[in-house]
Amino acid sequence: MYFIGYGCSFISGTASFRTAWGIQFVPCVFLMIGLPFLPRSPRWLANVDRTEEAIETLANIQAGGNRDDPLVVAEWEVITSVLQAERNALPGWRKFVYNGMWKRTLAGFTVQMWQQNSGANVMTYYVVYIFMMANLTGNINLISSGIQYALFIIFTTFIFFYIDKTGRRPLLIYGALIMGFCHFVVGGVLSAGEYVPGGVGGNENVLIRVTGPKSHTVIAFSYLLIIFYALTLAPVCWVYAAEVWSLETRATGMGIAAIGNWLFNFALGLYIPPGFQNIT
Repeated sequence: MYFIGYGCSFISGTASFRTAWGIQFVPCVFLMIGLPFLPRSPRWLANVDRTEEAIETLANIQAGGNRDDPLVVAEWEVITSVLQAERNALPGWRKFVYNGMWKRTLAGFTVQMWQQNSGANVMTYYVVYIFMMANLTGNINLISSGIQYALFIIFTTFIFFYIDKTGRRPLLIYGALIMGFCHFVVGGVLSAGEYVPGGVGGNENVLIRVTGPKSHTVIAFSYLLIIFYALTLAPVCWVYAAEVWSLETRATGMGIAAIGNWLFNFALGLYIPPGFQNIT
């Protein structure tokens, strides 16, 4: 969508943003057309005691309708075990704090919180500002910023084939350390830049400018940071958050983890622009 928006910027008049908005409706239309044909969740069907429908749906998804397939039998046993654990658990919020469960709740919430506060989204949402500080302007800036999104998609796809071989904790720990180093380099180089009163090109969010090798260093380490984010925190935090919960808390627990993610994602949009404007 980033490159579609970039392409539409060359269209004159209101057709520019109307075209970009209109293209976003295309996948929405396909989704709306396809939704009536989606089967109901086997887990939900089992939860409301529609057992036969649940098994039939599971068989159609996993084994072409064969209800006796080992995969179908195994997954049905998992579903029933989880539902039984949920029914036997304490009601309401208590199951998330009793008997040491608060540690898992805290881990699931904060791993997503720190994924957002790792600074990677600053380097994606506001990379145009970072690259303006690195003396990139106009279309060169926009294209260079778009490359970062492409790198993110490529390397996130790559790591899914190796995440189980490497483990969760090493990827989280070393990913955070490498990202911290990249932030340190970018911040250190920019701190030695030229202060521009009123902002570069009149943009009050861009008060610092570096040129030459310093600008190349900022750009390179901005790319490296996103590459390592895509290889570590971006996918692993979601996997870890899904696995840290017990059987009876997993479904709702993932909702709690997602709250941690999007709550601090929202906060980034509020405190980062003022942060840029107050760089001294």
